Amino acid sequence: MLLNGIINENEFYSDHYLSEIFEGDIRGVLDEWNARETRERDEAKTRGEKGGQYQGYRTPPNRLNGLARDYIQG
Repeated sequence: MLLNGIINENEFYSDHYLSEIFEGDIRGVLDEWNARETRERDEAKTRGEKGGQYQGYRTPPNRLNGLARDYIQG
């Protein structure tokens, strides 16, 4: 797992925790984010919204990616 943007201030967490355990600890949150986005996209499709029109829930990484794309293009 990439830990871009995560700073281990004063080595608060051990290297072992960050490399081996951290991903498992947050897996449930990541899975719920992905499931919610998928569920809401599917609901939008059934309502007839196209991909470019979708304004529903997006996972935090996907929102950040969209902001970065808009910033670079703008």
